[in-house]
Amino acid sequence: MLRCFSIITCLVLLLLALPAAVFAARGKLSGSAELMYAGQTAETDGVKTLDARSFVQQYSLLYTKKGEFQRGRLGDYDVALGYEWNWVDSEINGDKVEIDNPLSKILYRGDIKIAPGGLPFRLHAFSYDMHQTSFTSSDLGTLFANDDQTTANSGIVTDINNGTHLTTGITLEAGVQNGNYQGQFRDMLATLPRLLIDYKQDVVRDVKGPNPRSYLDRDLAFVSLNKKNNWFHYRRFEHIDKVDSEQNTSEDTFLLGTIDHTNRRQWVNLTNWIQVSTDISYTNSNSNRNQAGLDNSQRYDANFFTKAQRTRWGLDNFSTYSRIRNQDRLEQSLEVPFFARGELNRDTSWRFQLESLRYEDESQTSSFSRERQGLYLRGQVETFRQARYLMRPMWNWKPKRVLKARDKAGTPALNFIPIATTAATAIYSPATG
Repeated sequence: MLRCFSIITCLVLLLLALPAAVFAARGKLSGSAELMYAGQTAETDGVKTLDARSFVQQYSLLYTKKGEFQRGRLGDYDVALGYEWNWVDSEINGDKVEIDNPLSKILYRGDIKIAPGGLPFRLHAFSYDMHQTSFTSSDLGTLFANDDQTTANSGIVTDINNGTHLTTGITLEAGVQNGNYQGQFRDMLATLPRLLIDYKQDVVRDVKGPNPRSYLDRDLAFVSLNKKNNWFHYRRFEHIDKVDSEQNTSEDTFLLGTIDHTNRRQWVNLTNWIQVSTDISYTNSNSNRNQAGLDNSQRYDANFFTKAQRTRWGLDNFSTYSRIRNQDRLEQSLEVPFFARGELNRDTSWRFQLESLRYEDESQTSSFSRERQGLYLRGQVETFRQARYLMRPMWNWKPKRVLKARDKAGTPALNFIPIATTAATAIYSPATG
C-alpha cells in the first residue's frame, strides 16, 4: 500500500512539474465541508430512558488535473491528489462511543493513456482510491416505530468505514490502428498479430466498520488473434478473502473461436449469403465453499451458429452443447434451434421454428439419474396483408412432443395445438386522436 502510494505520488508530482510545451493541461481545486448533528431522547413515566447524540465533521480537499501529451498525439492523462479529515463524537446515555479520532485518508487517482498516432499499440494504466469515508448509524429503541414495528434510523453514528479501496490495472492493445503510419517499419508492423493483455486488481481492507471486509480480487485476460477471425482467450479470476477463507474462489477459462478481445461475437462470411460463428471453451473452477474440502468443477462449451439470408428467405441456427462435471455429478445438454422465414409474395409470408433439446444429469457414485428430451415445432403463415378489408388472418401450427416421463410401454406424449388469429392491418387502420 505504501509503495503503491509512493509511486502514485511521484507520478502526480512529475506530471504537475512537466513543462507546458509537453502537454496541454488545466487544473482544478475543489473542497467540501460537511457537518452533521443528530440527537435522540426518550422518557418513560417521566424518567429519561435514552439520551443519545452524535456530531460528525468531514472536510476534504482535492486537486485534479487533466491534460494531453503532445496535444493528444501521444495520449492523455487524468490525475488527482486529495486529503480527507473526519471527526466523530457520539455518546449514548453518557457513554462515549469508541471511535479512533481523527480519521484521515489520502485520496488519489492516476489514469494515463498512451496511444501514439500511427503506431499500432495503446497502453492504459490506472490506479486510484477515491473511496470516501462513510458512517453507520444505529437503531436505538422503538420510539419512532411504524405500525409494522420497524425501527427508524436514529442518525447516531456508531461505526465508520474508512479503509482501503484500491483499484489498479493496466491494459495493452497491440495490432490496433491509431492513424496512418508511413514510416520505414510500416510493413513489419502491419504483420504483427492483434493482442490484448488486461489486468485489474481490487484491494479492499475495511475492518473498522460493522461488517469487516478484507479481500483481493484479480482479473487477468490474455487475448490474441492468431489467424483471420480466430481468437484465443485465456482469462483468470481470483478472489482471496482474508476474513472468511471459505469464500476463496478461482476460475480459469480457455476459449478458441470467433469471439474478439471485447467478448463480442464475430461472423465469418463463407459466401456472400452464408455466415458462420463458432467457439469452444474450457473452464476450471475452484472454491472453498464446500465444507468437505475443495469444490472443483470443469465445464466444456461448444457453440456453432449459422446465418443464411437470400432475397426471399432466410435461415438461422444457434446450436449449443455444454458438459459440466462437478465432483461426482455429470450434466450434459444439447440444444439445436432452427429458424426459417420467407415471403411467397407481397401478400404472404411464412415462419418456421424447430427446437430440439436433450439434457442428462447423473451421479457417478449413486443411482441418481435424470434425463429430459424435447422437440418443439411451430409454423406460421401470414396472408392477405394487402387486403382492403383490413383483415389479416394467420395460422399457427404447434405440434409439441415433450418427453417428460415415459409410460410402461415407453411411449412419449404428443401434443398438437392448432391456433388461428386475425388482426387488422396498420396500413388501412383509420387515424385515431
